[in-house]
Amino acid sequence: MAEPIRSSKGNRTRRGILGAAERLFGVHGYHGTSMSDVLDATSLTKGALYHHFRSKQDLALALLEQARNKWEEQVVAPAMENQEPRQQLVALLEGAAGAEGRVPSSYLVVASFAGELTEQDRRLWDAARELQGAMVEVWRTVIAEGQAQGQLRADVRADTLAHWIVAGLMGAALADKLAVGPEGTGWLLDACKQLLLE
Repeated sequence: MAEPIRSSKGNRTRRGILGAAERLFGVHGYHGTSMSDVLDATSLTKGALYHHFRSKQDLALALLEQARNKWEEQVVAPAMENQEPRQQLVALLEGAAGAEGRVPSSYLVVASFAGELTEQDRRLWDAARELQGAMVEVWRTVIAEGQAQGQLRADVRADTLAHWIVAGLMGAALADKLAVGPEGTGWLLDACKQLLLE
């Protein structure tokens, strides 16, 4: 009986660490955040933190995995419940608007890491690039299927548009972080809808 309680507490602790790391990496960047910063933000002991994550890189990799899972569960899965590519695209765009018109944190995590990682951060860079590629592929697939079925404009290359959408969402996430540009992401999503649906 004690094991499930410890497991539940361990999961809560892990989520708390990831939440603190996401905030710290979002404000200070990967290189500007230390494990000591994460310790201070979580009020954990050093042993408790290192029990869950052996290094800052392991913590960042877990954060990318969490971002991917959230994106797949909260944005992609609901969109794919629709049968038609046009409705899938609209649902993806609405899901990408995030809560209160803010881009989901998965785009900010990838954008923040992409802007500062170097060859020395190869494992983390590869993981961020893989997540970005997965995002592009979902958009590309839905757009290409919609074009093939005559539901979406066919005069725009699906792969180019998919890269443009992901880059735009990452840029919007960074603009939100800096509090510059139009409020929220509605402007970007409206532009996507106009380009594809009309």
